[in-house]
Formats: sequence, structure tokens, C-alpha cells
Amino acid sequence: MIFTLIGMAGSGKSVIGRRLARSLGYSCIDIDTIIESAQNERLAILVGKLGDKGFLDLEERTICDLQVKDNTIISTGGSAIYSERAMNHLKSFSKMVYLDTPYIDIVRRVGNKPRGIIGLNNSDLKGVFEERASLYEKYADITIDCSHSTISRVLDRVMYNIKS
Repeated sequence: MIFTLIGMAGSGKSVIGRRLARSLGYSCIDIDTIIESAQNERLAILVGKLGDKGFLDLEERTICDLQVKDNTIISTGGSAIYSERAMNHLKSFSKMVYLDTPYIDIVRRVGNKPRGIIGLNNSDLKGVFEERASLYEKYADITIDCSHSTISRVLDRVMYNIKS
């Protein structure tokens, strides 16, 4: 089985992805890490250099070029949701798990004025959060309520839901 984690920056996709993979004995692929390694640059710097459109194109190519074996957890960047092509590609071979994290928790984790989040040139964090919520819901096969939760609780909820 292959599972793809989606959600806002700060929702815990990378941390949950690594822990979930370890718990299941799966491999873990983190799209942001792949991009940073390939470009030898931090995401915030890349977004600044490439702009939103350029970064989204790079992210889409990275996702669509993935070679994934069974028993893998994929953690996407929060902006992957903007690419219908990338999301349909992921959905074609994996179950999509949306880490539905309240806005207040996102702010606490990434700050009020985070760098490197796609969409902040045209909106504030709240606007980006609201815009993306319906897109995450559209692609989700499984939605995990991350309200008032520790990483361990979220991990337990994901484990329960993927085994059901």
C-alpha cells in the first residue's frame, strides 16, 4: 500500500510521514526534501527565486517524476494541492490522507508571516488556509482531525484509519 499525506504547512506531514513509515516498516518520501536536495537550496529561498508559478511547476514535475514502490509513505508540500496533474498522479497509485489541522495550530507552528508558502503574495496566511481547505478535502480519501492533538495522537489516528 502507498499513502500520501496532504495538508497545510505546519500540519505535520513530514514528522507524521517519517514516524508512520517507521511504525509500518515502510519507506518514506518527502517531496520538499527531494526538491531541496535536487536544487541545493531551502524551499523559502527557492520560492523567492522562482516565484509561485516557477516553484509550483518544479513541485509538479518532481511529483509526476516519482518512482514509487509499494509500502511507501509520501509527504507532499502544502502547495502540491494546486496542481491537479500532480494530485491525480498521486491519487492514481496511493490513498490520500489529509491532516486537517486547525488554523490556530498552523499559525502557532509556522508563524503569522511565514516565508516560502505559496500564495502569500496575493493573500495572508488565513486566506491561503481557507483557499486550500476545499482542495485538500476534494482529494482526500481519509481525513484525520488533528484538532487538539499531539503528534502521537495524530499518528494513532492515521494508523487506525489506514488499517480500517
